[in-house]
Amino acid sequence: MSAAAAAAAGGSALRPALALALALWPSPARAGFSCRPGARPVVFNFGDSNSDTGGPAAKGWHIAPPEGRAFFHHPTGRFCDGRLVIDFLCESLNISYLSPYLKALGSNYSNGVNFAISGSTTLPRDALFVLHGQVQEFFFFKARSLELINQGLFAVQMK
Repeated sequence: MSAAAAAAAGGSALRPALALALALWPSPARAGFSCRPGARPVVFNFGDSNSDTGGPAAKGWHIAPPEGRAFFHHPTGRFCDGRLVIDFLCESLNISYLSPYLKALGSNYSNGVNFAISGSTTLPRDALFVLHGQVQEFFFFKARSLELINQGLFAVQMK
């Protein structure tokens, strides 16, 4: 299928290439990734159901068991039964799993945010769930976080 045909069908011609790149990507340690001493990495994830860690629950969709039984042993609001590639990335960086951006309660954004949401596409830009929208949410999140930091309502650990 051509890239244009995949985009017209709501898919992405780049998805297989991205999956292959992630599969072949070396671990952060082997790739030479490092933070300055005392600093922690922060991850911002954009994508679709391949990396959505709770968008369906944030949209009010209740996903009942058996979802979540393989690893978490309870429903997590994901369209899967266990961990995703983004979870393994977080484990390799020794940080907690990413909270979904749309999750109102119990979120922890200290190590990053997951903007991915199931059903997201790259085109058209006016679709309900689209990459462009995730990027706009990121800009809003960044601006609001900086406001809260400046007001002293959000602590930032910097070394």
